[in-house]
Amino acid sequence: AEDVQEQVRPTAHRPDNPDADTDERDTPAGKNQNARELPPARRRQRYGTNDPAFMHLWLNLEALYGGDRGRDFAVKQREKMPEPNPTDIENKFQLARLYITARQWDAARMLIDQMRAENDQLAIVELDASWYADQGSYQNRSGLEIANEVFAKYIAGLPKPVGTEPYIANAQFMLNRGPPDLALVAANEAVEHESPDTMTGTKLLGNLYMQTNNFAQAVEAYRKVLAANAAPDSVIRTRLIEPLSPLERSAAAHAANTAPPHSEQTVNTPM
Repeated sequence: AEDVQEQVRPTAHRPDNPDADTDERDTPAGKNQNARELPPARRRQRYGTNDPAFMHLWLNLEALYGGDRGRDFAVKQREKMPEPNPTDIENKFQLARLYITARQWDAARMLIDQMRAENDQLAIVELDASWYADQGSYQNRSGLEIANEVFAKYIAGLPKPVGTEPYIANAQFMLNRGPPDLALVAANEAVEHESPDTMTGTKLLGNLYMQTNNFAQAVEAYRKVLAANAAPDSVIRTRLIEPLSPLERSAAAHAANTAPPHSEQTVNTPM
């Protein structure tokens, strides 16, 4: 079965991605560049209608940068696409996402249920959670709480042992949509399931604490990663410097740049 995970989850700056602070696609320059790709795609569309990869790219550009007219056009085109290829999960996924954006809840629900029955995977679970969260409330309950239950039910059904990825996805989803309490619960669960060689859960926890201005807890998490030698020293050293005052940051940066490798010394970060 086709996996849409990599296609629909960008590697943008996420708490679980401490080694990549910025994805060029998420910067103003990156977004402007993507917007500039729409006119050439429109000119080439007559030659690319039989190329599924081109069609997905073009319709994504229309939905993102074509305004209401472009989004409506993308919906209509995607509604036609399943006819010759009903197993195209990428098209179903993007169409369901467009339905959610347009608040066409029933249409989105039908596609999400189909995809989860045919090819359940984390990206579709996130879309399912979005269906509840983006409505605000559902049947007199918090949509965000139901979304959290969607993740929990999916994780409970995974074969053991469960890695950190679903917990990380859950934490990022919650942090993007509301108070950090649910995100921190998921991050601590990721810590429980992390590999000591990578400590992705602890890195995530440190990044979440940074984003919520809990600097002391962030420093504690990053120091655990350094002590375990589970990440490049330069990355975590930079993270440790971020909570400091400008004067302290300048001194710490100089020390970090002139210090020997982590294996040769103990890191003492000014607080």
